[in-house]
Amino acid sequence: MTIQETLNELDAITKRMSETDSLEQSFAEYEKGMKLIKECAAQITEIENKVRVLQDRPEEDGNNSFGE
Repeated sequence: MTIQETLNELDAITKRMSETDSLEQSFAEYEKGMKLIKECAAQITEIENKVRVLQDRPEEDGNNSFGE
């Protein structure tokens, strides 16, 4: 699941939680949401690490693609 798909699913979970009167259903949705948040955070961390590697890697001509 992509980050955008995860965020869309989290939005759907939020809507379902606000529409139900069932505490059990709300808690089940909450658990699903927390799992998705952890997965999304892990994906973001992985992307951040890849960006750091790219930023730290010097280009052959001495310049990097970020203009530093």
